[in-house]
Amino acid sequence: MKKLTANICRVIVGVLFIFSGMVKADDPIGFGYKLDEYWDAFHTPFLSPFSLSLASFMCILEVSLGIALLLGFRMKLTSWLLLLLSLFFTFLTAFAAITGSPKECGCFGDAISLTAWQTFFKDVVLTGLVLVIFYLRDTIPSLFSNAFRNLLLTLGVLAVCAFTYYCYAHLPVWDFRAYKVGNNIELLRKPPAGAKADVFETKFIYKDKHTGKVKEFTEADYPWKDTLNWQYVDTKSVMVQKGDDAKITDLFIYDSNNRDVTDSLLLQHNFTFWVIMPDINLTNKNAFTKLNDLVKACDKHHINLIGITSSDYNDYDTFRHNVNAAFPFYRSDNTVLRTMIRSNPGLMLMKAGVVMEIWHYNDIPTWDEVAKQFSIK
Repeated sequence: MKKLTANICRVIVGVLFIFSGMVKADDPIGFGYKLDEYWDAFHTPFLSPFSLSLASFMCILEVSLGIALLLGFRMKLTSWLLLLLSLFFTFLTAFAAITGSPKECGCFGDAISLTAWQTFFKDVVLTGLVLVIFYLRDTIPSLFSNAFRNLLLTLGVLAVCAFTYYCYAHLPVWDFRAYKVGNNIELLRKPPAGAKADVFETKFIYKDKHTGKVKEFTEADYPWKDTLNWQYVDTKSVMVQKGDDAKITDLFIYDSNNRDVTDSLLLQHNFTFWVIMPDINLTNKNAFTKLNDLVKACDKHHINLIGITSSDYNDYDTFRHNVNAAFPFYRSDNTVLRTMIRSNPGLMLMKAGVVMEIWHYNDIPTWDEVAKQFSIK
């Protein structure tokens, strides 16, 4: 019975660790952003430069431990590492749940969105399963011969390392974000059909004339006739039920005169290239060798190409001259731009609000490649 219990826990925990690690390895930059939120919550912003490296290491470690557990590799070491990691995750999610920061813990990347409390309870259950593995580790058999088991683990670790690096140097293989290829951004900025609206309740605030205490009443019981005992103070509206939001609520793009041009850019029916640069100071300048060639081709074929950044005018105007970026710049929120594409600069091809394609700066296409792919003449 003990052996069966241990093996069931082994499969559940091993698969969960591999899945959790892989969906984060798919987007190591995004996981790094999530770690930045933790550093802000812990008031340790000096750790931010290490976020990407730590995020990549954690992804690889999770998958490696999952593989090691399924193979029964050195169970004493593996069970100790699993226990320490589970306790660490439980502490982090407990902190997030209690303090409310960050609101989402990112344990499954963008693939599965869980609240801080949901993640905490998940980690409590996970830690319980790991404790079972820890105490019954001697009953868990190793699979295959030592040499073949070591080979499988080595290949697994190398594979997840290569996968993590590929997703960092290019773009996520599985895109779970709202700005993925094929999505209509304009439609996603609106609540879905049949969406429930927010429900509000009116509260009436009165002061007891005898005691001076202030009390809130609803429309059903407020003492508007009892002027001898109660004095009206104020009225407020309180949300009692949250409605359905649009999937994209924070995308706003402004021109150099601070005018909102979001709709006019999204509703352009011709192809438009967006060069996304969240922070000009961190933008890879080498990418502009290919980008500027694309700009010239776009001018020749009457295709719009714009830049969008969160940096202020002085910074991006200086940058434009340094890299010879001969296209107009617009401004948007840094977090939104980092969500749109995990690359700085990143390139998006838009048409009538639809994301037609996205490219990392390492994969910027030539005009001929784009024209062939989308039949542009």
